[in-house]
Amino acid sequence: MIAYHSYLSSPYGSLKISSTNDHITSIERVKETEISIQKNNATLREAKYQLTEYFNKKRKVFDLPIDLSSGTEFQQKVWKALLTIPYGRIISYEDLAIEIGQSSAVRAVASANANNPIAIIVPCHRVVGKNGKLRGYAYGMEMKRGLIEMEEGKRKQLYATLFK
Repeated sequence: MIAYHSYLSSPYGSLKISSTNDHITSIERVKETEISIQKNNATLREAKYQLTEYFNKKRKVFDLPIDLSSGTEFQQKVWKALLTIPYGRIISYEDLAIEIGQSSAVRAVASANANNPIAIIVPCHRVVGKNGKLRGYAYGMEMKRGLIEMEEGKRKQLYATLFK
């Protein structure tokens, strides 16, 4: 399997997007000093285009081929459930555990979220604590808060609209 990667400058810094020839496999937040020569392909060009639209508030749903096979069966189940959370909606880790039919697995769901290899496209930023508080995010809490606020479409107190 040939690996490709490309970089996108986002409002939250540089993102490294990786793919096989046909599927996105990961998105990582990287420092400028970590940027290397790009090995681009059509899949990555489309991913960069759609992510740019998303950051410019012109896209709410991604239409990209993704590969989640790097995760365990449980992780894949959680990641697929994340894909069903609509743009602008926030749910709790407990809600997500219930959604996958494993209500007692809240910590395991949180762990699967933390290991999501394709964050943003697989929107783990839309999951918060039961009390509405932001919990960890691999790309940092500032980015998680920013993505949630961007999807809300307004800058206001984040917690006022949780769990509508």
